[in-house]
Amino acid sequence: DIPASTEQILHHERYFAERDFPTLVSLPSPAIPDGAGSLGFVRSGSLGEWLTYRSFLCAGGEGRGLDETTARRAAAGWDGDAWVVLAPPAGEPALIWFTVWDTPQDAQEFAEAAADAALLRAERGKKQAEGGRIRLDTSHGYGLVEVRAREVVVVEAVGSPDVATAFAEAAWRDA
Repeated sequence: DIPASTEQILHHERYFAERDFPTLVSLPSPAIPDGAGSLGFVRSGSLGEWLTYRSFLCAGGEGRGLDETTARRAAAGWDGDAWVVLAPPAGEPALIWFTVWDTPQDAQEFAEAAADAALLRAERGKKQAEGGRIRLDTSHGYGLVEVRAREVVVVEAVGSPDVATAFAEAAWRDA
């Protein structure tokens, strides 16, 4: 009987004391919304708590990501995730990432870190809070991070704010 997730490895009590199994998240390759151009499916998967943490640490390149404390806090509380990467024939790949967290506070901490990490990956850009959403405008394109209770959708590097919204709505509907 092996651990079901990196969360159970990082937090032994979630394996040995009271088993905390991850929420299984499925995120099918979304339909391409109008205005998104010719994006094609590249890859999909799940990061888990450990790779979420590592992706924040290395968001701007090795040694140029979020600080250790922020990355660790943002990844803690992970309960499940799924991501899809789409790419145009030339240009930046787009990311759609659906995550589930143990608590709404965990989801909010992750969302804020995810927005900051997207800015680091793009090397320049800005974010704007808008209700439960954080809009992103970066050198890699547009995106958004949206929180609904314990769930968060991240969309990065798409051609317009409307396309980012359309991908987020598809993720909310399909996950």
